[in-house]
Amino acid sequence: MSRIRQWVTSTIASGYQRRVSPEWLAATHVITDGDSAHVVSDKEWVLRRLNLGIGGIALVVPTYVGRASAEGHCEMVEAILSQICQIHGAHPEMQVVLIVGMQWDGDLRADSIQRLGTLARLSGRSQVPFVGLSLTKTRKTATLNAAIEVANGFRADGIGWLDDDVRLEPHCFQRMVERLAAKGFRGAVGAVKKGRPRFNLASRLLFLAKSVTQPACNYPHGCCILVERRVVEKGIPSRYVSDDGYVCFELLDPSRPNPLEMLELVADTGCLHYVGGSAGQNRARIRRMLTNHVIFLSDYPPEVSTYYFRHILFYGLWPLAPWDKLNPPHIAAAKWVLKSLYLCWFLGVAADLFVRGLIKRPRTDVPWGGVPDSDAPPLFNAPDTMAVPTPEN
Repeated sequence: MSRIRQWVTSTIASGYQRRVSPEWLAATHVITDGDSAHVVSDKEWVLRRLNLGIGGIALVVPTYVGRASAEGHCEMVEAILSQICQIHGAHPEMQVVLIVGMQWDGDLRADSIQRLGTLARLSGRSQVPFVGLSLTKTRKTATLNAAIEVANGFRADGIGWLDDDVRLEPHCFQRMVERLAAKGFRGAVGAVKKGRPRFNLASRLLFLAKSVTQPACNYPHGCCILVERRVVEKGIPSRYVSDDGYVCFELLDPSRPNPLEMLELVADTGCLHYVGGSAGQNRARIRRMLTNHVIFLSDYPPEVSTYYFRHILFYGLWPLAPWDKLNPPHIAAAKWVLKSLYLCWFLGVAADLFVRGLIKRPRTDVPWGGVPDSDAPPLFNAPDTMAVPTPEN
């Protein structure tokens, strides 16, 4: 049986071979110096000019020129700077460097650098060290890998990153930094995701479904995460387009009494985000997530993949996974039905990669799926209705 499983998983793994090029290595850096900004391509010059100490936190914000207006990007960075200032107020000794990745395509390189210059001056007025990264438009992981190179340069203790379409509750990132510091800067911590439905029907239906199934939401997600630098110091492998998936599978350890010990959600934090978009966007996003799940499950050791499948992704889908005893029977039954449908979709994606592996026609990319705008919900607009489940060990 183990040989058959190994053959199936290796065939599925070979059904995806991502075609990549090292665009992130050509990042243009923009740094602050009071009210002026410097545009250079030499990372070492950037680090010398900033005169950073050793250690601290690198906070990365990946975005794209077309995701927001210039004013929108300024508002986004101002909100993040307020989070950093809260950390400095409580812990003056803690160094936090803000790294904004501004991807561009077409003829928007100059716009990208101009936006980063504005953000650099904004950060300078708050006396927060700033590094801007102007990169050709590829994937979020390209920005993260370029930022990791910078963070390695000053040997940061931790690297955090935020999506550009989330809103953090006050002191959210401060509490995450404090928690990771208390753990000796080991593992990863994340904010509790608090979903809000949009006004369209597709978003509301997805919001309701996710509130029942709670799929893979009991570990830190890439919308607001803080990771021990050593976990990602070599960069996120080009094979993967899911940043938090990589961190999760690297740190998930079924041999521990609590396999999720190194993957912790900080209870008194909140990261607000809209759930889904149009019906087409939701389908694309779900298929992308399922494809990432299948790839990780086929790449990692059986004990890690089995735990993730049974206790995170399909928890509640008895007999393939434990029955959900944490919720009332009618909620557990609804979860079972919805996860059964989810499993059918999952198996369809796995079968596609399996066949592609057999005929040696691998998929070369995982198409992006999501909402093109970087809109985020206001802080206080609805009661929290998407509770995070207690990890089942």
